[in-house]
Amino acid sequence: MHKNELKSLVDDITRQFHIPGEIIDITPFGQGLINDTFKVSTENSQHTNYILQKINRNVFSQPRLIIDNIRITLEHINKKHSDSDKLVFPKLCATKAGEFFAVDQDQQIWRMLEFIENTIAYETITSTSLAEEVGHTLGHFHCLTHDLNPEKLNDILPHFHITPSYYREYCAALKSHSTVKTENDKRFLFCQNFIESRKMTIDILEKAKAAGDLSIRIIHGDPKLNNILFDKTSNKAKSIIDLDTIKPGLVHYDLGDCIRSCCNPGGENPKKASDISFDFIQAKSLLGGYLEQARRFMSATDITFIPDAIRLLPIELGIRFFTDYLVGNKYFKTQYAEQNLERAQAQFLLAADIEKKLPKLKQLLSQL
Repeated sequence: MHKNELKSLVDDITRQFHIPGEIIDITPFGQGLINDTFKVSTENSQHTNYILQKINRNVFSQPRLIIDNIRITLEHINKKHSDSDKLVFPKLCATKAGEFFAVDQDQQIWRMLEFIENTIAYETITSTSLAEEVGHTLGHFHCLTHDLNPEKLNDILPHFHITPSYYREYCAALKSHSTVKTENDKRFLFCQNFIESRKMTIDILEKAKAAGDLSIRIIHGDPKLNNILFDKTSNKAKSIIDLDTIKPGLVHYDLGDCIRSCCNPGGENPKKASDISFDFIQAKSLLGGYLEQARRFMSATDITFIPDAIRLLPIELGIRFFTDYLVGNKYFKTQYAEQNLERAQAQFLLAADIEKKLPKLKQLLSQL
């Protein structure tokens, strides 16, 4: 879509929502890999900024159900007034027609949220205190939602954070992929061999769930570092955002994904392989903050499976990146053709470093 056409579309969609004041600016916002996001600035006496997003139908085939999940979850949290004081969640804005979404001419779904002011998001952990605050925040979110009946939410992504499902998708993609251009690519072969050598451990959490050792609760689905907003003044966590992936699941996937995101100084797009490592000190602080909250509902068995989750989640994301590379980069936004291959390699290198530190990790959890 041409830049002027997009501007006109976004402006038309924005005006469908019931927000007070005059719209003074609409600009692209954030670095998300899934949805198209814009910041809407208005001039009024209450909320001056909003977040407008087009929900990616290639990822979320039933976007209205996502909005229902967010509404149900926030209603549950808001009933716990004393418990929810620590975190502020962005409210859904209604349209002038009374809905919580707008539909454009291509039948794409858009929603608007209040922007949480005076906050900052980080791309990397810069201190152990910040890591502890991240863990505390995720644990608090899980405490607020652990008693919400999972059957009340729509499972909008039935295979999301089900690692064996991603492995099956990878196997199918590999069979249909021509390796003419990649059979001599060391990165490609590394990723392929890494997955093959660990395929027998991919279902460890799902087996535990099937056996009744782990319980289904409510998960955020994408609790990476830049989805936690910190107060600019106090540097304390103020909100956890991007609630599209809220669904029934195992909190272990959330915790593992959070640590994967926070405890690798190299990030998801490292400049070189040597930048990738598992920061055990940061992980220790994050886990300490998390368990301070999560012990309110977690069993001893739940805690036993935490190291497995920490090891598994970079493998899971690596499989997802590699599969997307095989099918032509249809899911994650990329800046060049081999970016998802490089992202996959980075996640597998992180997982390998975690494996080296698993004994220390298990010993740590027995002491926390």
